[in-house]
Amino acid sequence: MKHLDKDTIIKLIAAFGVVLAAFIAGMLGLFAQWKIKQFDNTQNEKKEKENQKLKFYIPLLRCLYELDERFHNVIKNLETDWLHKEHLDSIKGGKGFAEDPNKKGYFIISSIYLIASFFGLSEAIKKGVDTTKFSYDRYKIKRFGYKIKRRLYKTFGAKQRFSIFQFDPEITKVCRLFQYEELFKDYMKEKSLVNPKDACKLHKHIQHSIGEMMLEKQGEESYRVKSFREFYDAYLNDEKFRFWFILIENLFVDLSNFEKDKSIEKKVEMKNDIRPLRIIAMQYWCRVLMKNIAAELDLAEFNLQTRPPEDVLNGLSKELKDVIVNYKSDRTETYLLGIKLNEH
Repeated sequence: MKHLDKDTIIKLIAAFGVVLAAFIAGMLGLFAQWKIKQFDNTQNEKKEKENQKLKFYIPLLRCLYELDERFHNVIKNLETDWLHKEHLDSIKGGKGFAEDPNKKGYFIISSIYLIASFFGLSEAIKKGVDTTKFSYDRYKIKRFGYKIKRRLYKTFGAKQRFSIFQFDPEITKVCRLFQYEELFKDYMKEKSLVNPKDACKLHKHIQHSIGEMMLEKQGEESYRVKSFREFYDAYLNDEKFRFWFILIENLFVDLSNFEKDKSIEKKVEMKNDIRPLRIIAMQYWCRVLMKNIAAELDLAEFNLQTRPPEDVLNGLSKELKDVIVNYKSDRTETYLLGIKLNEH
């Protein structure tokens, strides 16, 4: 075998060095392009998420603010007849507020509208674009991680727990308050309340149905909530539409003529009606949700603050405060992000 002389070896090494340098330069260039593309994708995703926050959270924040205001006014005016059943019956019969806006009835029908609007916005958020999308590169990394995890589970014989997408837990908490019968169970026993009047039958699928009915499609992939006028016209003229709102009505109908100059808990005992307490719980958790949304939107940077949740509980007993503050929803609602629901 012929040995290479020193000059030839040096030339080969030099040539290899040139090729290697070119290869490294090319790889660095590709890597730089990939990083730039990844950075652009990340920035675009961040921008998309910010746009989606504004698209969904601002209307929800506005709705929660109005709900908070309405709940406050309901509790403050329990001794009045603003929510008397006869006002709603008159509207259904085309009389009262339905024929003359100066007559009573606006307060109760608009209260129903505000609750329905909240369900509408919840459905709009579910139908919105997935705010947790990740880039294709991250997707491949996640898939690789899932494969390793599956192998580990299989090797050690452990049960694999699949994670599922969950709807916003704070929104779910508010929604669950419309159907959580056990909320005041211990409190009722302590106060010896027997079968008090309540409104806790507004179950999940009824909420979904109301939410969908409150939505109007706007463009290809956008939705808006019915205006009060649109809702009122449908409620007044369509008995089938009106049927779905009976359980919201039950939260407000005859929430009237409570004793004056008594604490809220004493009023509830005297009337054997715990709906005011449920409304207070809803108001508290609406404020918690408002606070979280404001933090998500960084509104504090603009010196904007939401109303403190704890203020809602002023004047309540420690037992009742604990019931409301420690309330936990044990049924987080599941759904697939990014999948348009109820479309064929």
